[in-house]
Amino acid sequence: DMKGYIYALKCPIINKIRYIGQTIQKPSYRYNGHLNEIKNPKYNTKKVNWIKKVLRNNLLPELIILEEIDNCTREILDTREIYWISQNKNLPLVNGNDGGNNVCKAIQKYQKRTIDRKVYSLRDNCVPK
Repeated sequence: DMKGYIYALKCPIINKIRYIGQTIQKPSYRYNGHLNEIKNPKYNTKKVNWIKKVLRNNLLPELIILEEIDNCTREILDTREIYWISQNKNLPLVNGNDGGNNVCKAIQKYQKRTIDRKVYSLRDNCVPK
């Protein structure tokens, strides 16, 4: 059975959540993945630019686990991610979309520029072409 997480990255500068995501990896691995994205010039997203700004201030984004889901499916993860993003519309989120399957559109649109195939090809119904 798969364990899933909905997590947030909080900005230590303004003390607010800036990003909400989902993962079936250990959250610490996914966190490191976000930090590694900044080294790749093809990533030029609001999220990456925000993380760079935090690091320039000699700080790190704070990882917060919002929800832990046992016996998790992709559909449940997508639904919960969409829920958490929708509940936090008042925050200055740097998410590229509303979560869940909207990532499919993001893949088609930004595939060459921003999306890490390895992360998103984990999605059953949303494999990059």
